[in-house]
Amino acid sequence: MRKRRPVIALMYDFDKTLCTKDMQEYTFIPNIGMKAKDFWSESNLLAKNKKMDKILAYMYVMLDKAHAAKQSIRREEFVKLGKNLEFFPGVEEWFQRINLIGDDLGEK
Repeated sequence: MRKRRPVIALMYDFDKTLCTKDMQEYTFIPNIGMKAKDFWSESNLLAKNKKMDKILAYMYVMLDKAHAAKQSIRREEFVKLGKNLEFFPGVEEWFQRINLIGDDLGEK
């Protein structure tokens, strides 16, 4: 019988961790007709004025601007937008390497 291995989950935040800038800046923000600087200024001002969490504020602005620009916010659209992300060098290979390490650990 094969020994059961523990499952380990690693979670990553894409924004400036796996990709070179906030992922909204690649295609979402240009698609709603804004410059990144203006988008972030508006969402940060909303957060400050309404005493909101900055993440919730930018998500609200995303929804508001997408609605005004008649841009879809369905999952399928976000999957399409994600195809334009620019990863830091080595990111894609990292997942292959970390899986191999996990496989090696399971054999011991």
